[in-house]
Amino acid sequence: MSTGPYPRRFGSYLLLEPLGSGGMSEVDLARRSVDDAGYVRFLVIKRIRPRLSTDTGFVRMFQDEARINAELQHENIAQVYDFGRVGDEWYLAMEYVPGLDLRQLLKQSAEAGGLPLRVGLRVLCDVLSGLDHAHKRVDTYGRPMNIVHRDVNPRNVMISTRGEVKLIDFGVAKADTRDEHTQGHAIKGKFAYMAPEQIEATRPADHRADLYAVGLMLQEVVEGEHPFHGLSSVQIVHKVLAGDLPSLKVPADHPEPRRLQAAWARALAFEREDRFPDAASFRAALEDAAAPIGGIASRAELAGWLQERDPEGTSTLSRRLTSWRHHTFPGDGGGQDAPAPDRSEPSTPSAARSDSGARSLSGSSAPSAVSAPAPAAVDAHSRVTVAEPPPPPAAGPPRWMLLAATGAGGALLALLLVAAVGAGVWLGAGGGRGGGPGPAEAPAPPKAPLPPAEAPADIPDAPAEPPEVSPPAPGPAPAPAADPSRDPPRGSAKEPRPG
Repeated sequence: MSTGPYPRRFGSYLLLEPLGSGGMSEVDLARRSVDDAGYVRFLVIKRIRPRLSTDTGFVRMFQDEARINAELQHENIAQVYDFGRVGDEWYLAMEYVPGLDLRQLLKQSAEAGGLPLRVGLRVLCDVLSGLDHAHKRVDTYGRPMNIVHRDVNPRNVMISTRGEVKLIDFGVAKADTRDEHTQGHAIKGKFAYMAPEQIEATRPADHRADLYAVGLMLQEVVEGEHPFHGLSSVQIVHKVLAGDLPSLKVPADHPEPRRLQAAWARALAFEREDRFPDAASFRAALEDAAAPIGGIASRAELAGWLQERDPEGTSTLSRRLTSWRHHTFPGDGGGQDAPAPDRSEPSTPSAARSDSGARSLSGSSAPSAVSAPAPAAVDAHSRVTVAEPPPPPAAGPPRWMLLAATGAGGALLALLLVAAVGAGVWLGAGGGRGGGPGPAEAPAPPKAPLPPAEAPADIPDAPAEPPEVSPPAPGPAPAPAADPSRDPPRGSAKEPRPG
C-alpha cells in the first residue's frame, strides 16, 4: 500500500483512505471540493505503483485505459473524470460507486440462502447493457473502436446502495485505438472466466469472449458458486478447452426453466460463432427467461434488497461518507490545484489518526483532526489565511554615516573641529582688512533623501547618529564633504584665506 498519512493532498484531490492494492496499482477513496460553492465529489484515485512508473510499456497500458474510458459514457460503466500525473505518479480519477462488488454480494447472499434470481438477472442485464455500449462504440472521429473488455468477472461489477450497476476496470481491454498491443501469445484476464479462444490465443479475441464470461457469471448467480469452484487454474484450462462444462442447475421454482437453460447454453458455446451475436441479444434472452417470474428486478427493488439484506452495512457506509464530506483539511476550497506534499518537509500538514476512532465499513478509522502549521491560521472554511506581514523597520542612517561612526568618522570629526577653530581665529582678527563682516555664506542646498540601506553583515549594529557640528556664522562655506566611497583625507584642512 501507499506510504504516508491519510488524509493527504494529491494534486487537486484529497486522498481519504486506501480502498485496495494490486500488483500494478493502488486505489484510494478521494474527495474534490469547492467550499465556497458547497461542492463535494467523492471519487477513486487509481495510481501506478512507484516501481512501475519507469516501465514504459505499463505506462502506455495505463494511458490506453484512460483513453478508452474517456470514450465510454454509459450509465452502466464507471466514468473516468481525469487523468494526469502528480510528480512521478500517473493517476486516473474515476467514479466512486458506494456499495459492493458482485463477488461480495454473492458471498453475503450465500449465507442467507442465495441471491434472488430476479435480482441477479437485473445485475447481469445491466452488465450486458454496458458491454453492448463498449462493443459498438465509435471514437470521436467516427471510427469503430472494437473494444473487448477481456476481464469481465464479479470483481469488476460494482453495485451501489442506490441500485446502480457499474462495469469497471478496462485496464486490459483490447481496442483498435490502443498504443500498447498484446505481444505474442500473452494472455490477459482471469482463467476462471476466459473463453476457449482467449486461452488458446491462436486468434484475437472479439466481443463474444466477454459474452462467454457473462455466461459463466450467470451460472454463478443461479447456483451460488462458480462452476469450476475448487479447481486449480490448470484444471480449469483443461476443462474449458475440452468444452467440459457442468450443466446448469435451474431453480426448482422457475416455471419455465428451459428459457434460462437455452440462454446459458448459447452464451457458453465452444465456438464463438454459435454464441449470441452481441450483448443486446443476450440481454433480451435473459429478460425473456425472467418473464415467467415477474421480470427482472427494478433498480429500486435492487436497492431495497441491499438495504434489507445489510442495513448496518449501508448505514455505516452512509455515516462514513458523511463524516468525510464535512471533514476539513488545510488548503481545501476554491478549486485550486495544490501540489503533492513534500513528505520530508516538517511544516507540511499531516493527519493525526486516532487508534481509538470508530472503525468504518472497510476497516479504516473515522477521520480525525488535522494539525496545521503554527504560522497559518485556518478559518471556518479551512482556507489557509496568511497573517499580515509586520511593517518594515524605520530606515537606518546612511552608509556614509555608519562609516563615520565606525572609524573613518573620527578623522572626519577632527577635520570639522580644526576648520571651526581656524574660522574663529580669522573672525577674531577682524574678519579681513576692512574690519567688516566676511562674505555672506551661500545657503546650503536641500538634502536629497537617501534610500534606506541595511547595515552589511560585517558591520555591528549602528550607534545613535553623531551630533552635527555647526560652524559659527558668519563665515565661509565649509569644506565639501568627503566622498563616502573614498578614504577620508589625511592631515588637517587648510585655513581659509580672507577675501
